[in-house]
Amino acid sequence: MTSDKATFPTRRAAAARNRDKILAAARTAFADPGVEVSMAEVARRAGVGMATLYRNFPGRQELLEALYVDEVDALCEAAGAGGDAQPPGAALTDWLRRLFAFIPSKRLIVSELLEHTDRDSPLRHSNRTRALTAGRPLLTAAQAAHEIRADLTLEQIFDMIVAIAKINGDPDYLEPMLRTMLSGLRPPAQDEAAGRGQGLGVGGRGAVAGRRGRSLLAAAISGRASVRQPSGGTFTTGLPNEVAPGFSHERPRIR
Repeated sequence: MTSDKATFPTRRAAAARNRDKILAAARTAFADPGVEVSMAEVARRAGVGMATLYRNFPGRQELLEALYVDEVDALCEAAGAGGDAQPPGAALTDWLRRLFAFIPSKRLIVSELLEHTDRDSPLRHSNRTRALTAGRPLLTAAQAAHEIRADLTLEQIFDMIVAIAKINGDPDYLEPMLRTMLSGLRPPAQDEAAGRGQGLGVGGRGAVAGRRGRSLLAAAISGRASVRQPSGGTFTTGLPNEVAPGFSHERPRIR
């Protein structure tokens, strides 16, 4: 009797270690979009037998769901960690960057998961709600400190992050877009002050350049437009109205 009681916690700990090993192996396997991942491959990578794998996850759907929930758990835990060690705006930005890094791996898992569940599955919606709930205090604190503009909701910020993460490109291609979006979260006064602080020289030319860039962007969104450059030339956006809401790889024309 005493021996059985002593070995039960040991067995439970071993089972937990096996589960963690399976999830870690599956996470690595599904991170490679070019590899067809079978349950046998997951067991091989985890160093466990098929019986152990199926004892923890009876099928592929259960494994994918556990991976998805595990990733969201980590994201939620990160929202509550380290917030007091830095300014509220920086804490929010760091967490949003973690969300951005999380989306590509999640996309692969979700695409597989959709083969086994409905797109409107409560699993997906409940975990989005969990992530929003975890991140909302960060946004509230940053807005209260006037470090993030007050006219944005966390849902809107999430949608912008997701939109950038879904663009086909490597990290070096996406990083400037993410950095620009995060910079745009600052209140307008702070944004202009940052532009002056990073000016091209004396006289606030950095802020002027920033205003000129925003004018060009607004003109591009509204349709084709020409903007007079300091050199005297004219820069034509070349973006028709029908593609203005998104991104285009068409290079601007110089006339």
